[in-house]
Amino acid sequence: MRRVLTLLTTILMIIGASALSVPSLQPLDNLSSPPSNGDSVTITGDETWTGPQNFDGSVLISGGANLTIEGHITITQGSSITVENGSLVMNESSSMISDSTEQSMRVMFQDGMINIPIEEYGNNTITFHFSADVSGYGPTFDNSQNQTFMAEGTSQSIYYNSNGENSTWIEIIHQPFGSTTIDQIIVEGPSGTQQPYSPAELESEGLYYCCEYQWSLAIASSGSASISSGAEISGAEITVAGAMQIDGALVDRSSPIVLNDGILTVANSTLSRSFDDEDIRATIGSTVEWENSNGTGGFVDRWTKLMGPQTIQTPVGGTNLLAVNLGWQGLSKSGISDEDGLWVLTIPERIVVLENSTGVLWSEDAHVEALYNSVWGNFSSNTSLNTDAEVAIVLDLPILQVDSVVVEKYELSVNSPLEVTATVSNAGQVGAVDVSLDCTLENGSDARLSPAYPQLSVAAGGSESATFTWRGSEEGEISLNCIIVAPIGWIGPIQASGGASSEVISWQGLVDAEDDSGIVIVILVAMGFGIVLAMVLAMRQYREQMDAESENEASDNIDAEDKDYEQVEEKLEDNY
Repeated sequence: MRRVLTLLTTILMIIGASALSVPSLQPLDNLSSPPSNGDSVTITGDETWTGPQNFDGSVLISGGANLTIEGHITITQGSSITVENGSLVMNESSSMISDSTEQSMRVMFQDGMINIPIEEYGNNTITFHFSADVSGYGPTFDNSQNQTFMAEGTSQSIYYNSNGENSTWIEIIHQPFGSTTIDQIIVEGPSGTQQPYSPAELESEGLYYCCEYQWSLAIASSGSASISSGAEISGAEITVAGAMQIDGALVDRSSPIVLNDGILTVANSTLSRSFDDEDIRATIGSTVEWENSNGTGGFVDRWTKLMGPQTIQTPVGGTNLLAVNLGWQGLSKSGISDEDGLWVLTIPERIVVLENSTGVLWSEDAHVEALYNSVWGNFSSNTSLNTDAEVAIVLDLPILQVDSVVVEKYELSVNSPLEVTATVSNAGQVGAVDVSLDCTLENGSDARLSPAYPQLSVAAGGSESATFTWRGSEEGEISLNCIIVAPIGWIGPIQASGGASSEVISWQGLVDAEDDSGIVIVILVAMGFGIVLAMVLAMRQYREQMDAESENEASDNIDAEDKDYEQVEEKLEDNY
């Protein structure tokens, strides 16, 4: 019995130990940590980072995974999070803040002011240190005590006489084309004690935070991010091509958020200390919703939308174009459309719509002036420029068509003149001058015309006719086709080159057994040749007769001279 009890006890102990060693089948929360040694990690399943933790590395969220942030995450400079396909969720009161922040401030685009702490009574020296030599373009400082100081070199000292106040506002007047970065401010009291300050630590208005983001957050087109109430992001370069919602959160020193055809909703939140002159910089294809939120303020707009390259299509090539009132600066740009009627309009940083810091909307009011110079005349228009990627220019042009080609006869001999009348109509809203016709034989061969290219002018909505002469050069049944010679660069309606043909003309040779007129012509020609031949023979006989008479007269003269010579000789002989 004792052995049995001992055996049973042993069995029970073994079973109990085995039970304790069986793993639990209940799911555990998926808790993990961010990389902390500069590694690159791809997240393909749901993860949660619960702070406080340090993040040093690169994270790619893919495969529809979700990354949830709880608590405080300190981020090392150069780290990055990319939501390729999935989501990033920052729960309430969570934060993602860089371990280092830029302390400089930049003066550009507008005047600003900064509140300088004053610890000592009497004459204080306030020295602003710059990141570079600002001689020639530096700002002017006003100490509010009727003294101004123009910045020169890499630092500028100004003076302030304190009556015991704890601080003073220094006004900074910017140069229109200058940008000055203030790295440090040192206040020296009458005792010689120096107190350094980082500009970003001080209260300011109208100045820009700069100059480099500490880490990056990118939301790709298939990604999303949700920043909940009480959450904070600081020091991040944020780009969004997908969707991002910021509700009740703080985004500090991370503006402007760059929106590339994405969707961004900002509600009940604060975007502060932007690096540029807007809190959100979006492409024209993006969607921005701003509700009950605060931005950097001042000259910094809540959001802007920028227009990329636009393709301008003109109805004819070689059209002179002038785009005016572009962007908030009201710029102009000119160009000429190519042989296909295309011109690409590109203006860097062209803002076409914005909402300023007070919630007032502004939109571009640009237009394109078009001028087409041609042999038909000069044609111009003014077309409003919208924000579409492709814009068609409206330009009233003649719409010409050859309606008919009429001949006065249908049978005549080769080389005989034939009067032809071509009628052209204009369905356009503008007239055309010096319109030339190109008339050829039905097989495309050249036709003998006078003038070679008939011309006419056609008023808007009217029609005109041109009369010319056609001489057939060969026998046969032939028609004449006339088309309009389009101006250089014409790519418009097909009516510009459409044509019409005459009835078939029977061009006949000079001899025709069934044509009496042909026989008469032949007889007359033969008689003409006979008369000419008779005249030639008569002239030849006359010349021969004249030659014979000339020879006889010469012979008689010689005989007479011989007789006279013989008589002289006889007389001489008698005398001797």
